[in-house]
Amino acid sequence: MLRLARPLVLLAGLLLTAPALGVAGEERSASTQADAYVKALAGKDATALARLHAADHPDPWLVTESLLRRGLATEAAAFARGTSAEGTAGLAPYVVAAPTSGRDGKGPVTRLEAAFQAAQARVEGGEWKQAAAEFDLVAKQAEALGWLIRASAANYQAARALQEISDFPGAHARYERNHDLEKRLGSKVGMGRGHFRLASIHQTLGRPKEALENMEACRRLSKETRDQFYLAKVYSDGGVIEIRAGRTRAGIASLEKSAALFAAHDDAHLQYRFRVQPSRVLHSRVRVLLNLASCHARLNEGDASRRFAREAVRTARAGPDKRFLLKTRAFLASLEAAVATANGESLSALGHYSRAAELYGRLEGAAAHAEALRRLAASKAALADLPSALRDIETAIQLLQPTGAKRKLYEAHRVAGDVCLQLGRFEEAGRHRAAAFNLAEGLGEPQLHIDALEALARQASYRYRFGEALRLLHEAERVHT
Repeated sequence: MLRLARPLVLLAGLLLTAPALGVAGEERSASTQADAYVKALAGKDATALARLHAADHPDPWLVTESLLRRGLATEAAAFARGTSAEGTAGLAPYVVAAPTSGRDGKGPVTRLEAAFQAAQARVEGGEWKQAAAEFDLVAKQAEALGWLIRASAANYQAARALQEISDFPGAHARYERNHDLEKRLGSKVGMGRGHFRLASIHQTLGRPKEALENMEACRRLSKETRDQFYLAKVYSDGGVIEIRAGRTRAGIASLEKSAALFAAHDDAHLQYRFRVQPSRVLHSRVRVLLNLASCHARLNEGDASRRFAREAVRTARAGPDKRFLLKTRAFLASLEAAVATANGESLSALGHYSRAAELYGRLEGAAAHAEALRRLAASKAALADLPSALRDIETAIQLLQPTGAKRKLYEAHRVAGDVCLQLGRFEEAGRHRAAAFNLAEGLGEPQLHIDALEALARQASYRYRFGEALRLLHEAERVHT
């Protein structure tokens, strides 16, 4: 059987003490620039901001956008007229309306930026569906205007909003558009980041081959452009993909690299050098910690898992995003339950899984809520509370059906099959196990395929079809070898 057996060798203080990787001299220089960047932000020093942005990114659209994003429309117009850089005067009418047009005194760029910020406010208020619709409108109008940078960003934000409500196919379409626009812009950084987003959504949709291809493309471009922030993200999420595919050693090494890269940069440096919003820096740091916690939990290393998970909660608490903190707490409850299950503490696990399901239910993501219900159902089944377990797992399957989250749906059908079998509902158990097998075949994870075959073999033996059971077990052995 493919099981995780090798301990994860990581120093507890890795995230705080790991040495910087890569080009040290360049990074020290960038850190000095980051200090100037933070100071300019605090003082709303438009001239300094424009100079800093123009030094790294001479594209006048990007400089103008950066100033607009911070409410500095007048300064953006002045920059566009060429007071802070030459050759950009043609952009000024887009920022502030010409005397003969626009009663509100605003140009199309200023109005579009206001619409973008309004959509962003809906995100902060948890209005995901409406936010996605508004970002879609901004993307369409910005692309018509030729403001491809903003069109790309709007597609990205729309995709993120749709992910929050588990509309993964919709998110995939917008990530594809985001990546296409970055290619048109000729931005290798943007293309690399686009590959990362596509890798993540392909993984959710149960397309491991496409996920790994895009993750590798992101890794290659991030190294070429020295985009250390996304390189760290690649190593974090790529490590999880490798572990799920049964490549434990490669996954562990990848997680170690991610932790070391994040330890090498402070937040201000990441925000300036790699043009990352503060919330995304915090979220990514927390994600690495949660990935490490999850890996330790799978290895039945409860103390290490709790240490990383609690550090993730402390890190999340430092930010202003209460919803993200809630999500982190829910993940922690799931990990506590997994550790309790591994230790044979069934009642404790049930309590933690109930807490996780309640917390995820307060969020809008159907996939995360369904996953919590699936684990809760499995915990109830272990305690012989089968009718309640069946209700929970049927709810989970209903939530997952429209999301396209194939791996989660596979897991849900597996649990449903087990519960139905224990209840003596053999026909229903067979349907669920057949569904799990069909999903496992397309997921590219050998362990899932093996587990599905073994479940079908047990189903056959319950029906006294021993020849069929033996054939299925031989097939499982073939997949293993």
